[in-house]
Amino acid sequence: MSDHTAQTAVVDEMLVPVGEYRLRVPTAGAGPAVLLLHGFLVDADDWLPTIVYLADAGFRVIAPDALGFGHSDKPGGATYNLGTYADLNAGLLQALRALSADRSRAAVQRIAAALSERLNRTNEAVG
Repeated sequence: MSDHTAQTAVVDEMLVPVGEYRLRVPTAGAGPAVLLLHGFLVDADDWLPTIVYLADAGFRVIAPDALGFGHSDKPGGATYNLGTYADLNAGLLQALRALSADRSRAAVQRIAAALSERLNRTNEAVG
């Protein structure tokens, strides 16, 4: 097992255009992709220790600020609901794929499928 007590991964940030908005996206590492989505009332910075840990463990970590949170755009009049959240994250994955031609299609499809499954479970729980 690896020792992850020392924070060695470098966390990069980018503003990624998704539709008419820009999302701040901290990323780190290389390897299989992991998408970390924060809840409401927090932002991606809450994931920083986890981002470093997973990147040090060999994963490519993507942790966007949701629309209206952190350093992402905060448009007045925007619809803030689970559908918008899902659409923006799906758009983010497409934008990252376009920005990174060397990213594998399989990794993006895995992330999108996992996101879809998670949102379906959330929608079922909410009712």
